[in-house]
Amino acid sequence: MNARRLLILAGSVWDFARFFLVLLILATLFDVAGGWGTAVIPWLLVGASSGLLVPVGGFLLSVYPERHANLVGLLRLGKLLNIFSLVLIPISGTADIGAGAPLLRVGAYALTPTVAIPLVMFLDLIFLGALISFRAGTT
Repeated sequence: MNARRLLILAGSVWDFARFFLVLLILATLFDVAGGWGTAVIPWLLVGASSGLLVPVGGFLLSVYPERHANLVGLLRLGKLLNIFSLVLIPISGTADIGAGAPLLRVGAYALTPTVAIPLVMFLDLIFLGALISFRAGTT
């Protein structure tokens, strides 16, 4: 497996983890805003489950590049839509709501949505770059 395929595989693993990280961010924000707690998670899964198509498609593309090369256009579109949805957060003016709510804690350090969202966007851009550079036949 060459470097490009490994990068797409790593991007797919990242996108799978991203799905759960964004779910954690949303569940935390719902908890801060309305006190729903974990009761909102199944509802979020219903709306977000189609977001798992990008990591699965990326996995198939990295493992079987010739067979699934026709997926690359849809994967690029899916990744662009993921990035676009994250860009809407600061544009909408809702980035400050729950911005200081801790998502994860390690000792005195806490991961907040203010830090997590730009990190997610950065890693999404890296995966999008790998998808853009993918060419069938140059695997």
